[in-house]
Amino acid sequence: LENQLLDHIREFKPDIIHAHSTYVVFNRVLSKLQESDSLGGIPMIVTIHGRPKPLILPNGEQTTDFDSFTEVCPFDLILAVSSNVAKVLDEYLSRKGLDIPILPLYAGVDLSVFFPMHDMEKKWDIAFLGRLEKMKSVDLFPEMLVQLKQDFPNLKMLMTGEGSLKSSLLEDFDRLGVSQMVQYLGVVETERVPELINQSCIFIYPSREEPFGLSIIEAMACGVPVVTTNVFGPSEIITNGLDGLTVNPDDVNALAEAIRTLLDDKQLRMKMGTQGRMTVEERFDSNQHLENLVSIYRDLL
Repeated sequence: LENQLLDHIREFKPDIIHAHSTYVVFNRVLSKLQESDSLGGIPMIVTIHGRPKPLILPNGEQTTDFDSFTEVCPFDLILAVSSNVAKVLDEYLSRKGLDIPILPLYAGVDLSVFFPMHDMEKKWDIAFLGRLEKMKSVDLFPEMLVQLKQDFPNLKMLMTGEGSLKSSLLEDFDRLGVSQMVQYLGVVETERVPELINQSCIFIYPSREEPFGLSIIEAMACGVPVVTTNVFGPSEIITNGLDGLTVNPDDVNALAEAIRTLLDDKQLRMKMGTQGRMTVEERFDSNQHLENLVSIYRDLL
């Protein structure tokens, strides 16, 4: 694999190499390029998309992907999807004595695709579009609906996606008597996402861990108020009480209460939705993201 990758790079002769991986094998390939032939002067960038993940080495030693990544790190610049991710990575680099610049570069959303569709009928009170995994806190949804059912017996929730918690989640909905409140669509086509968001009154994304939160800015771009958690990425996106609501992770009571606050106040939903769209226009426009990336490339050439 390493030799094949080397051959492809040598054949293509890129002006810049931009990686999106902490995979140490890839780092070794790039190090060989630096040390060997005429391609050794190519600027190399990597984007880090998350927090450290645990790894177990063949000898049984426990480590993280950041530790292995920084063992061989041939990059001229590291981009991070959020300031919090950049901060954690900087600590790893410092421990290894590596002096590599790190820049936070937020992702952007296409504002011509994700926008408020004001004539769209609202079919769901709340919506979650994402992976059905523990890190997304989907296991809190059954109890959340039990609490909301007391005040909103006719509440309707949209849920999409696949994941390891799908079966147990659907079983819990049924066991707790809230399955009739949920419309589960499975995996939906990307083209349907803006429409589904616009058909919802509130978008929820209560992750236990979230390096950035692309789904959050997609919902904000559609003018739909968001309830999320005050963890890594979301805490840099949402100003609590202004363009969305944030709660502590793993707090199902606070999650239900934040949703209840928005369901009870249509004017607040409209106000936060409008402000959310403004936030995305100012800070998370995909055109601005591309301009920033091109500027970074030019500075390295």
